[in-house]
Amino acid sequence: MLMKDMIQKIKETANKVYQKFSQPQYNLAFKIFLILLLFLWTFNLATRRFRQEYLQLRVGDIAPYDIRVDSDVEYIDEFSTRQKIENASSRVLPLFKLRMDIAQEKTENMDDIFDEIEEMEDVQISGDEITKRIHSLVKVDKETLDMIIRFHRVNNFRTKARAILDYIFKQGYSSVSKEEVKKLSVENEIMKIQKLDTGEEINIKSSVEDIYYSASEAAREVTKKLFPQLRWDKSKALSVFTEKYLSPNLFYEQIRTEEIMKEEIKMIEPVKKRLKKGQIIVRYGEEISEQQFRKLSGLRKYTRQSNYNMILGYFFLLFLLFLLSGIVFFGYGGKWVKQDKYYLFLITFLFVMATLNYFFPNTMRLFPVRLEKSLLIPIGGIAILLTSFTSPVMAYVLVLFISLISNFIIGFEFLDFLIMFLIGGFIVLISSKIQKRVYTWLIGLIISFLYFIIILTIAQVNNYTQPQFVNSVLAGFLNGVISVIISTGFLPLFEYIFNLLTDFRLLELSDLNLPIMKKLLIEAPGTYHHSIMVANLAESAALSIGADPLLARVGAYYHDIGKIENPDYFIENQSSDESKHDKIKPSISSSVVKAHVKYGVEMALNLRIPSEIIEIIKEHHGTTVISYFYKKALEDASEDDRANIVANFQYKGPKPQSKEAAIIMLADSVEAASRLLKKPSHPRLVGMVKEIINNRFMEGELNECPLTLVDMNKIAQSFIQVLSGRFHSRIEYPEKEEIEKLEKNGSKHRK
Repeated sequence: MLMKDMIQKIKETANKVYQKFSQPQYNLAFKIFLILLLFLWTFNLATRRFRQEYLQLRVGDIAPYDIRVDSDVEYIDEFSTRQKIENASSRVLPLFKLRMDIAQEKTENMDDIFDEIEEMEDVQISGDEITKRIHSLVKVDKETLDMIIRFHRVNNFRTKARAILDYIFKQGYSSVSKEEVKKLSVENEIMKIQKLDTGEEINIKSSVEDIYYSASEAAREVTKKLFPQLRWDKSKALSVFTEKYLSPNLFYEQIRTEEIMKEEIKMIEPVKKRLKKGQIIVRYGEEISEQQFRKLSGLRKYTRQSNYNMILGYFFLLFLLFLLSGIVFFGYGGKWVKQDKYYLFLITFLFVMATLNYFFPNTMRLFPVRLEKSLLIPIGGIAILLTSFTSPVMAYVLVLFISLISNFIIGFEFLDFLIMFLIGGFIVLISSKIQKRVYTWLIGLIISFLYFIIILTIAQVNNYTQPQFVNSVLAGFLNGVISVIISTGFLPLFEYIFNLLTDFRLLELSDLNLPIMKKLLIEAPGTYHHSIMVANLAESAALSIGADPLLARVGAYYHDIGKIENPDYFIENQSSDESKHDKIKPSISSSVVKAHVKYGVEMALNLRIPSEIIEIIKEHHGTTVISYFYKKALEDASEDDRANIVANFQYKGPKPQSKEAAIIMLADSVEAASRLLKKPSHPRLVGMVKEIINNRFMEGELNECPLTLVDMNKIAQSFIQVLSGRFHSRIEYPEKEEIEKLEKNGSKHRK
């Protein structure tokens, strides 16, 4: 509840501030204040790297200036401390656990087999039968079993086999490979062995080869070592037999080893070093060595460097850039300056981009080699967003501005600026043609391909190494993907927050399956069909004069949605000859009709429809007079009242301010008038269209929009063309009575 109240208070405060600064006397000052904030924020980001340049330097980088110690500093040498820890860790012997219980178990299992053999021999079972029974217990070949069974008493195989197992198990049969043990060993000190039965720990100093890792190899070698005089076939049989009873009994205790290592590390004191005041760590133009880098790593925790000359230079350069950009912006920005929501969007957008440009180069750490910084800034995604929200010309200007700002922030290099501006400008050109969001993924592939071509060119000039080239190509591909993610993610977000109009938003609003359009169709079907026809007229006219045809079409769809409130009071929705207006006064009828504009605006606001369409709803009647009811009122009014009643029958306006609003006003009037033509012909259509447009012009309804006489002539021709298609000439079909008469009487020429 507390959080909800806080959010509500923030909203109320924001609305109050917005309302105050929307007033003309504060508006310009507020806009300049926002630009000043943007300038200061950008300046802060651009100069921060000079104050902390050494924080970003790595081994092999070139020092941008002399880095000097301002005061005595004591710091922890992390490299030496880490080396000390590594040395201590390497001295910790890996701990292995020796389990003799496994040896005892396996020896007993083998004894059981020999007992079985001897029992069967005592009851005089044949050798083949013994071999067959024992083979089911010990999975060795029959030749080996035959050898064991025939000679085990003579050669005392039981004793020999037990000796072999005992020798191997005491030495240790490892559960890990020889290669893994070698990695764990320290020179000749291999391991520390803890006996499981007694808990005794024994330090073993021997070679890796003294431990056994393979059952077959261990059995074979120990058999030869203990019983060299034994004939080879018997020796082989003995080793193969004992191999079956070998299991690892030497296990690496990783957790315990690590615990011992941590205890050793805790005992280590960090290595501390001192830097004296005035000492130069690295001079301008020098390549950063490993030792210098360690000093810089220690220094960055205690001190900050400033380069006041560079900061001052950047201040004047940025000020000049903002001044020139402001002149262009305020001079040619159009609605991006006049309309507060667009202005706030652009300032917010530039704030966000400046901030992100500061953090994007930090992703360079993800790559093992140094890359061009421009590869890490998704200028393509920025260009898509700008083109979606602004005109292509404005997008070009902003891409240039952002490219310059980005380079000030990340460290100005002409190559980075050129790459960003070229790719951004090219993407503006492409994205200005797209009309579906899904196509942005295609643009992402184009961005990746452009980076590949640029990287290929730069690699030839700068002699890239193979890793540098591969990582640059990877960065370029990721840039394309991230650009798409940014554009598709931020586009609807900015549309919603600032209620901005884009072609994507217009396409969504043009869907006739939207609930508001279905409601209009059901509750005011005549108005719905009227709006569709007005949309066709308006779109065609907008195309003919270079206005926005999509805005004209969508504006026409929504221009009469207010009629949903009282649909039966409008003639196109009346299903009978009797009108509701016949029973009320003309002044009341006029109020009901005029109210559809107010209701339409309220509905549009509730639906969060962009202001451009709301303005069309407000302006599509301008300040015209509702002549039908005005005429009736004049007939009933006295001579004294006639001069004062016109205001009651006049729409409040405002007059159309844009070409699209003016076109919809004219299309609305023309479409309504065309329904009254009983026998429409081309001359009648031409006369009607030109008369309506001329009347609106003479009434001054088009005075505040940027239409020219040439435009009005093109609009008239467009209307005539569309209406001619609607009222095309048709064959006059004969009546049924005429056909029946002819069928009965036959041709008049029949003799």
